[in-house]
Amino acid sequence: MLDLGCGTGLLAAALADLGHQVVGLDASPEMIAVARQRATPGTTFAVQDMAEATWEHPFELATCTFDAFNYLLTPARVSSFFRRLGGLLVPRGLLVFDANTAHLYAAHHHGTHHREVGGQRFDQVCAFDPATGLASTDFRFEDGAVERHRQRAWGLSELRGPLEAAGLTVVAALSGTSGEPYREDSERLLCVARKAA
Repeated sequence: MLDLGCGTGLLAAALADLGHQVVGLDASPEMIAVARQRATPGTTFAVQDMAEATWEHPFELATCTFDAFNYLLTPARVSSFFRRLGGLLVPRGLLVFDANTAHLYAAHHHGTHHREVGGQRFDQVCAFDPATGLASTDFRFEDGAVERHRQRAWGLSELRGPLEAAGLTVVAALSGTSGEPYREDSERLLCVARKAA
């Protein structure tokens, strides 16, 4: 299995605990360093941009979860991501990914939220531009440090073409983990795509 945008390796570790061999890729060296610390037998981690992913062997399943897909900010990056996956999956291999849609960002992604995690206080400043589909989240810490995140909303209608061009066919589209079918006004997309035989 291949976990793209694996972050600190939580999903990869859970899949390995079920007996699977898992490769986790993330563009953040800091995240991969944490993932390697929690690595268990059956997991391998590497620093790679998920839109440019390469590996020496193909996979039966690829995942991209926890909104990692939303860090693909342009149609060109999305197309590159799907093309890479088309090459990294075995015939009839599956890709499972989730994404926040414009409806989620428009409804919930705005304003300043005061947070405290592990004794650290910070402000989470959220904004969304419906014209571009771009969402921003700034974490502003008491010492003046700022961590910036930029994401883009994606809906299934925008993704079908690039998926099909990469040889991937949508076999299921849900509005998240509830099992409800995906609609164009859904706040979340959970998509399963299969590579051609």
